[in-house]
Amino acid sequence: MGWGEAIIFFAFGPLVSLGTFYVMSGYLDNTAFLLGIPQGFFITGVIWINQFPDFEADRKAGKNNLVVRLKPAVSRYFYFAIMLMAYGSIVLMIFLGKISSLSLISFLSFPLAYKAMRILWHEYLSVDGIVPAQAATIQALIANGLLLSLAIGFGRYF
Repeated sequence: MGWGEAIIFFAFGPLVSLGTFYVMSGYLDNTAFLLGIPQGFFITGVIWINQFPDFEADRKAGKNNLVVRLKPAVSRYFYFAIMLMAYGSIVLMIFLGKISSLSLISFLSFPLAYKAMRILWHEYLSVDGIVPAQAATIQALIANGLLLSLAIGFGRYF
């Protein structure tokens, strides 16, 4: 139905951060929800890029995920948008005053995301050629999450 990506975005992004915050504090806070948005985009990017190598098998099996529906050539653009929205959401939270500008340190992970986007652009039809892009997407997710966590932890001191 195409809902899988949206469910994964919320379940592994904002709901994780909100749930963790609630367990630790005993109350809900919209900033805790917002802080999960970048990770939600990144994990959606991981799921999205992992659908490219399975395109033919998924299409033949009738698994009509969004990459199958949109076709790989068009799906590349959506992958780019997903990855860029992860970073854009951080800028938006800074602009809204939800997190400190120290959070821009999380952009040190951007070269990994850029590497993944560049590889995907050229290798989207190659099962083997896309593997480094998949790895770089996961690395960007981890690096960004760690850097953003550090920035949030230390942001109150700057």
